[in-house]
Amino acid sequence: MHSPKIPIRKTGWFYLWLFFLLVSVFGEQSGHLEVIDAVNSKVWQKINPPIETRSKLVRVTDVNFDLDGLDKILNMANEHPQATFAFIGNYSNEFLKNFSLPVYRNLTEKTVLLSAQKKTSVAAISYAESKIGVLSNIHRLNPISELSNINWQVSAYNHLAFQPNPLSYATTLVWRNGGKYYPSFISQVAIISERNQSKQQSALLNFGINNYLSTLSTVYYFGYMGEIYANGQEPKPVSHTEVLDYKTERINGVILIDDLSLAAENQTAKSLASLIDKNYFYSNWLTMLIKYFSLAVLLFIIFRIQLLSLRKQILVVFSTLALLVVVQWLFASQLLWFSLSLIFVLGLISWLLQIGYSIETKFYIDKNIQHNNFLADAASIFYQSQNIKHFIEHLEKSQPNQMLVDSIYNIAIEAEANQNSTLAKTLHVWILKNNPKFSPSLERMSELSPKERDEPNFEQTLVIDPSGEKITQQTGSILQIESFGRYRVERVLGKGAMGIVFQGVDPKINRYVAIKTLQLSDELDDESLIETKQRFFREAETAGNLSHANIVTIYDVGEERQPNSNRSLGYIAMDLLTGTPLSKFIKKGKLLPPSLVYQLMIQMTDALDYAHRQKVIHRDIKPANIIYDDELQRGTLTDFGIAYMSDHSKTKTGTIMGSPYYMSPEQVVGLKVDGRSDVFSLGVTFYQLLSGELPFTGESIASVAFHITKTKHESVRQKNKKLRSSAARITNKAMQKDANKRYQTMQEFKQALIKSLKRDYNKLPLS
Repeated sequence: MHSPKIPIRKTGWFYLWLFFLLVSVFGEQSGHLEVIDAVNSKVWQKINPPIETRSKLVRVTDVNFDLDGLDKILNMANEHPQATFAFIGNYSNEFLKNFSLPVYRNLTEKTVLLSAQKKTSVAAISYAESKIGVLSNIHRLNPISELSNINWQVSAYNHLAFQPNPLSYATTLVWRNGGKYYPSFISQVAIISERNQSKQQSALLNFGINNYLSTLSTVYYFGYMGEIYANGQEPKPVSHTEVLDYKTERINGVILIDDLSLAAENQTAKSLASLIDKNYFYSNWLTMLIKYFSLAVLLFIIFRIQLLSLRKQILVVFSTLALLVVVQWLFASQLLWFSLSLIFVLGLISWLLQIGYSIETKFYIDKNIQHNNFLADAASIFYQSQNIKHFIEHLEKSQPNQMLVDSIYNIAIEAEANQNSTLAKTLHVWILKNNPKFSPSLERMSELSPKERDEPNFEQTLVIDPSGEKITQQTGSILQIESFGRYRVERVLGKGAMGIVFQGVDPKINRYVAIKTLQLSDELDDESLIETKQRFFREAETAGNLSHANIVTIYDVGEERQPNSNRSLGYIAMDLLTGTPLSKFIKKGKLLPPSLVYQLMIQMTDALDYAHRQKVIHRDIKPANIIYDDELQRGTLTDFGIAYMSDHSKTKTGTIMGSPYYMSPEQVVGLKVDGRSDVFSLGVTFYQLLSGELPFTGESIASVAFHITKTKHESVRQKNKKLRSSAARITNKAMQKDANKRYQTMQEFKQALIKSLKRDYNKLPLS
């Protein structure tokens, strides 16, 4: 059971994270995060600079847009008749008016593109109209694909297009007006330049899910927002006189003239050069998908590493970011832009918020642990003062950890030992309310439930003397005992057939043990207590003489006097087993695989064969007395409380001992038993583990005894049709009524199991 935490959805950290999530997504969509991409791109350019090549764009910056500038532009047009001219700047009224004069007709016929300082072509036209008062000299701009109608009055030669946003790292290749899409300024320049070079009239084709503009010979890809990301260096400006000196080399690319009067000119020049030279990044559906997938993975990692130390968190987070940088490099090598801005910003913010949440949670958990420690100490005091009922209301308001649950469980066991079943049940209910899977309380509740108490529990070990009366075990009140001999008590594990079982530790060698106890009396004339004491210490005597990997190890035995009492507690210190009783696997739907059941039965036959050779008969074989360790794949036989030495019986003649469902016929009638009785009981156990049902049942002990001694059981394959024939054959022989017809030794039983395991499941016994 883990310490309680504050659900993150109930804290301000969660809503703060939602706020940053919305802000980050909005910031990306509005372009405010593109400054990170700009820095990111410059870093890549420094690490892997583009190859310097002669650009198809020549940039001229010493020409103003006035009448003198028109003369210079006309001279350059005469020297380079194949060039496409693009203008960016602030135009004087005289500059715009004189485009229609005959003297400049030679220039305007060479396709001139004007970029105004406004953000859209519509605004730019309004700007031009306000300057010159007419629109008759503005050329019609054809939209992409079939979107060809736009109600502008334009002239035959001049184009007015979109000016890039100076605050944006990305450059728009197309822009939207209403429901139609149109080429932006830089794409118009590139496309018309290509047409001029090839001397072919090329149409603009296709814009849609594929996100590209195509001409007769070139395809220009762009992102889902119509954007591209310029790569390479900003084109170096030259003077108009240098352009005039290019007499031996005609310019058939683009001559870009800008007067450096607008903030966007440098970015436009760089983007236009990148587009014409085919040296730009763009995003597609794959980069978008991987970006959001990577963001989701990073957020998942961040919210899963909160239990790690800060140092390990830093290592994990920055290793993940480094991996994403490698992914970006792989895409960049293909001119695909994998944007990291949103991932880095939202990822780092989420991590910092998670650290804040973790710090608050740790503070809360520490306070809760202190509170639980106080409740655990107070619970014992209230119980000793018989005011525990007034304390329960404080428990109901708590958020318990496992330490508090264990403390309350110990009090519940002590209340049960003091015959206060109502209080014990109340405490067990509280435990299960907070930890529904707490198996010790589940087991105790099944015994404390009135319905269960009224019904006979034939799986419990019973001792019936010749007079027919049950011998009961008096556990009495157990005070707060801190140690048994050299073993220090740590907590209560549960209540066994003979008494309460504690977990203890031998401090000298730091070995953990299970301490089984029985309350003894100084008044030994009570025949029942004498018999109980003899059987209790017989377990230590018999099992303590056995040394086998599949038999519980006994370390010590003794008596501990209770303080301020004439009573003492007998105790046996034994190996503290890890695992689960096989009684947890006897219901349909929870059965172990048949091959594993065979393996465990082979281990039990080996253990019992060893015990029988030591003259020890167990007499209480059942699933509850076999502990299965899944990690070690090993079963361990426990509870030798009613075992006896077969060469000199220490029980009264005619005494019946065992668990009714698993008793052999000779046990039921009170005859002397030998190792073949254990064969029968192990056969019943084998049957139940394979099928989930018992071979012999009844509504009373007499009814069960009748079926064991007189009626034939139903084949185990009728209960589980998936079993191999060997299962029925082995169980049938092991559960023969006549002991002479069963397996005569555990070794014989074992060999039958091994042979069937190899043949039916192609497996060898576990080592």
